[in-house]
Amino acid sequence: MAIEINEKYNFLRNIRESNDQTKLFWIVEDIYERKQVCLKGLVNAKDAEEEFKIMKTLDHRNILKVFEGFSFSNEDIRYFAITMEFMTAGDLGSFIERKAENPENWAENQALQIICQFVNGISYIHSKEILHRDIKPSNVFIGERMRVVVGDFDDEAVASGMTTTNLLEIVGTEYYLPPEVINRNKGDQLTFARDIWAMGVVIYQTAYLTHPFLDKNEEHIKTLFNIYEANQHEPETIFSRCQDLIDVCLRKDQLQRVENASLLAKNARISGLIEQLEFGVDQETLEYSEEAVDVVRRINQH
Repeated sequence: MAIEINEKYNFLRNIRESNDQTKLFWIVEDIYERKQVCLKGLVNAKDAEEEFKIMKTLDHRNILKVFEGFSFSNEDIRYFAITMEFMTAGDLGSFIERKAENPENWAENQALQIICQFVNGISYIHSKEILHRDIKPSNVFIGERMRVVVGDFDDEAVASGMTTTNLLEIVGTEYYLPPEVINRNKGDQLTFARDIWAMGVVIYQTAYLTHPFLDKNEEHIKTLFNIYEANQHEPETIFSRCQDLIDVCLRKDQLQRVENASLLAKNARISGLIEQLEFGVDQETLEYSEEAVDVVRRINQH
């Protein structure tokens, strides 16, 4: 039996659904625009509407673009749906897994092409006083011509009015939580420091195609201990530009981390790349020199 959504969207295929059917991701066709888009449906309409409200205010090349929010039913279950752009190459986590099969073919400039866009996206939301709180590779997406966007804010993102008061629960994905959260039993705190830590983990994974704290035998407790002590694995080959970014993010003392992603974007190791992006240079034609004259020449050629 065909799945009916509404008069504008046709169901094409299922990407994934949660076992309890409270969340689903589909590829659907926008009949009027004649293009494929991604549909995310949540049973918890309040959370879904909050996510839609936040993401609808964002307009940036490295943030996932949302189109519409509406309610529909599937198998007698009511969902609030958010339609958003379909990123054809999938999520960064799957991309890293594929590249890890042949790591000898992975180069620092390839990693930086992704990292600079990722940092640019988080820098934008931090400038809007929005805390993502669930940064991880599966929430970063890759599209055509290696365009990278940050998405899946869920209800965990926190908009303006952010304070450092405790929350009653800890949110986020455990292996991307910072030491101060791993060690807490009274809840979480609203600070950019937790996003910065997660960014460091994602940058490390993008550079070295593995998690910086994962125990070699994948023992959960040992991995959490590595996180708590900030004991990152030393890679066989160090990408110096990437490592400098990692080092200012993965500091055990949150007060010693770079303050927010907007400041990280100004790091000399990456600022030239982000400046090119901001001037509209295509991500596939970036100039990777750190010399200002080379960066200016590339911008002027655009």
